[in-house]
Amino acid sequence: MYLIVALSLLSACAIAPEAGNALPVVDGKGIRDLGGGPFLLDFLAIKADTEDRVVLEFETGAPARRLSRVVLKIPVKNLDEGGETGVIDIYAFIGDGKVNAEDFDAGKRVAQVEAPASSAVRVDVTDAFLAAMDRNEKFIGLRLSTETDDRYFLGAIADLPDPTLCKRYGD
Repeated sequence: MYLIVALSLLSACAIAPEAGNALPVVDGKGIRDLGGGPFLLDFLAIKADTEDRVVLEFETGAPARRLSRVVLKIPVKNLDEGGETGVIDIYAFIGDGKVNAEDFDAGKRVAQVEAPASSAVRVDVTDAFLAAMDRNEKFIGLRLSTETDDRYFLGAIADLPDPTLCKRYGD
């Protein structure tokens, strides 16, 4: 509960990236599992009832300066606005630049954030990103899922831009 509240407050704040520091998705796909094993979708959706999840892969790169913050910006359309507030769980894992059906259960949960309306959700993923860079990983994978009743569309299916990672550098 405290984690949700803390991250909810973070998502309400404006976390603006520095100009030119937004990392685009290298590969992003929806993944569904109806009990017969996961398979890839041609759209991005997060839904508990059909076990839809989204996997995003980003290139970590090698910054010339020390990163102070990395924020995942997720433009979402909540198909079930109203009622209970939905929650999106974010899992991080070592990526390979390509989303595969095997990524359905990948990662360790690094954040949980409320997503009450159709707007951009912002989640601080600095620790996971820096850990990947410290291990000299070329890619970081982020998996998005939910166990709440709300359903979310992301990207082109909802006429939204793709999620991005926004980097901020410290001194």
